Amino acid sequence: MRNTSLKPNIKYLKTRAGFVLLFALLISSILLATGLGISRIILREIFLASLGRESSVAFFAADTGAECALHWYQLGQFDLDTTMPAPSRTIYCNGQIIGDNVPGVLKINLIGYEPNVINGGTESTFSFLTNPQVVTPGVSVKPTPCALVKVRFAGTNPFLPSQLIVASRGYNNCNLTSPQTLERTLEYTLKID
Repeated sequence: MRNTSLKPNIKYLKTRAGFVLLFALLISSILLATGLGISRIILREIFLASLGRESSVAFFAADTGAECALHWYQLGQFDLDTTMPAPSRTIYCNGQIIGDNVPGVLKINLIGYEPNVINGGTESTFSFLTNPQVVTPGVSVKPTPCALVKVRFAGTNPFLPSQLIVASRGYNNCNLTSPQTLERTLEYTLKID
């Protein structure tokens, strides 16, 4: 005769008691692993997107530096005459005055800022901010992109060079010790007739 009373079968419940808990634990661990995997992919994509943006900033800083150097070369500012008076060895890039032997904006070595050498004979070097910002006390400032430009004459005859080489390094951040600083380089070689 079957047990028709409303009392639950204790023996049956004891053998099935942990199944629901185990099943819930299994489902929640699968959902957790899936969520963690998706979040890692999303974080990696965000990092790559910001890296691409900062790389573009560095590239455009290098392009700005190269264009400035080519502009001033066409105006005759870079030549082999090192006897030019100091006031005439001044150029303007992105609204900034860049003078001869004035400290640049890039701290190249640990000692100090590399000076600008506008008319150094066969090689001129200068640096400038490509996006200068007004600093307000108490307000955080985004990293400022900048460029380091070297203009050099080359060829077999040092007194009559046959090439002008403009190497421009662009940085997304002028703080070269920062691990987030990216560098992009453009180099133009022009034949001089």
